[in-house]
Amino acid sequence: MDDKERLQVLIERARLAVDSSRHLTTLATGVIALLGTLLAGLPRPLKGKALLAGALTCMVICVCFSLIHMFTFATDGPILGPTAAKIIKGTLSMTLGVFMAGVFLLGFFALVNLVGR
Repeated sequence: MDDKERLQVLIERARLAVDSSRHLTTLATGVIALLGTLLAGLPRPLKGKALLAGALTCMVICVCFSLIHMFTFATDGPILGPTAAKIIKGTLSMTLGVFMAGVFLLGFFALVNLVGR
C-alpha cells in the first residue's frame, strides 16, 4: 500500500470515528428528550427508579464523552500526537460503552415496570 492509499484509509477511519461519535450523541440526547416527555405519562408508582436514574446518568456521560472526542479530534486531529490519539480512542470506546450500559439499564427499567404490573 502506497502513501496515498494509506492516507485515504486514515481519512476514512477518521470520518467513521467522528460520524459514530456524532450519531451516539444524537441517540443519547434523543433518549434523554424522549424520557423527559414520556416520564409524566407513566403510571405511578414507578419501580426501579435507580435503573432510570442510572440510564439517564449514562446518557449524559455518553454525551460528555462524545463532545470530548469530537472537540479533541477537531483541535488535535490533523496533528494527532500520541496523547490526542489516546484521548480519541479512549473517549470513543467510553462513549459506546456508556451508551450501551444506558440502553441496558433503560431496558431493565422497562421490564421491571411492565412485568411488575
